[in-house]
Amino acid sequence: MNVYVSRSLQTFRGALICNFSYGSFIKPLRNKTLLLNKFIVVKSRLNSSLCNKSCSLTFDSIRRFDYKYGCCRFYTTNNTNIAIEPNEWMTLSFYSFNLNVQLSLEKLRENMLNKLEEMGLVGRIYIATEGINAQVSCPKEKLEELRKYCDEELNLKGTDFNFSTYHVKAFRKLNVKIRKQIVADRLESGSYDLSKQPVYLTPEEWHEVLSNSKESPILIDMRNQYESEVGYFVNSIRPDVDTFRDSIKAMNEICEGKQNEKIYMYCTGGIRCSKAGAILLSNGFKSVYMLKGGITAYGRFIMENPSIISLYKGRNFTFDKRLGEPITDDIVSQCHSCGKPCGAYTNCRNKTCNLLFIQCEECKIRLKRTCGTDFCFQLVHTWDEKYGRPSTFDDVKPGLECVYDHIHRTRPKLVIKRLGGTTANISTDIIPDIIKQKDKQMKK
Repeated sequence: MNVYVSRSLQTFRGALICNFSYGSFIKPLRNKTLLLNKFIVVKSRLNSSLCNKSCSLTFDSIRRFDYKYGCCRFYTTNNTNIAIEPNEWMTLSFYSFNLNVQLSLEKLRENMLNKLEEMGLVGRIYIATEGINAQVSCPKEKLEELRKYCDEELNLKGTDFNFSTYHVKAFRKLNVKIRKQIVADRLESGSYDLSKQPVYLTPEEWHEVLSNSKESPILIDMRNQYESEVGYFVNSIRPDVDTFRDSIKAMNEICEGKQNEKIYMYCTGGIRCSKAGAILLSNGFKSVYMLKGGITAYGRFIMENPSIISLYKGRNFTFDKRLGEPITDDIVSQCHSCGKPCGAYTNCRNKTCNLLFIQCEECKIRLKRTCGTDFCFQLVHTWDEKYGRPSTFDDVKPGLECVYDHIHRTRPKLVIKRLGGTTANISTDIIPDIIKQKDKQMKK
């Protein structure tokens, strides 16, 4: 009995973390093979010069080989123990504006990649001189090891792990990136003091304050417009913005002349409010409050207290493959394709478009999970007719640059004709050339 390691494998130092299924190896071994000690890499179109070489198995070489020849498949040839992908993942986030380590950012990045990959983590981590911002999925059995690493090597004792309400492997691999800021505001250096933090209200305190408020408080949603479209706190002010920098501008306009009033704000996990609150307090505001742990923490509070009526309605948008986690069953948005109530985001299957939009299940079938523009639908239809549609990872990648900038890619109203979109799309005349190019690539 062999263990089949799928295309979506993740490789790490010391272990192979992979999707797998058990079954007999039924493909004939006429494919060219490359022996890596206890493993065989099987690939029908593998470069012939490589096929005549053998090399020792190291996890670094496996990782490099997989990156370069991404469609290889790995099979065990004996009873070698393989670390199988965990059955249980925990999706969580954490951040701190006080990253006190002796290493340079480059050395810190290398250290984090080494240690976190050994634990099997996947996710997105930003590090900068101002701190760290992490969203990860961690194997459940490695949570204590992750906590210990954060406390002892990153000096993050007291930094909470903010656990999601919906746990899956939400990322494909681990990325640790060095940034100028962990939350980009593009303000002048020194224009505010990050040590001036707002008052952190626990979800229970937040709920009590908003429930018992006699007048509608100044409650600001610090997220982008596409995030707040699928869920929000009742009576909140939801600016029509596309970036955090725009949110700061909108916040300043909303709060102008209200330095002595109480300001409440919330976001996905809290990091944007920590910075926004510091900006207000640095500019003379007296009473600024934020939801500790953001909507994610409030969602856990509601799940743990089912008798409480949630003040948040809908879903909490997330920047990972889930594209959202449930907070309540309320549907506060509509399918961008047909107008029916729907709260689920998706991306257009055509990666040249990659539009982020809301689409119901009926329209996903009818439009093949495209945004419905002529180019996207016809390309995907032609692609499926010729190459078939896989049950998973069905994105179509024509090899062209994305036709939309960030703003257009997250504003379906500018693109989808039913919503009044007028943005020009690619001509369908180039589809035959795209298919020809794909055929040439497959023949190489």
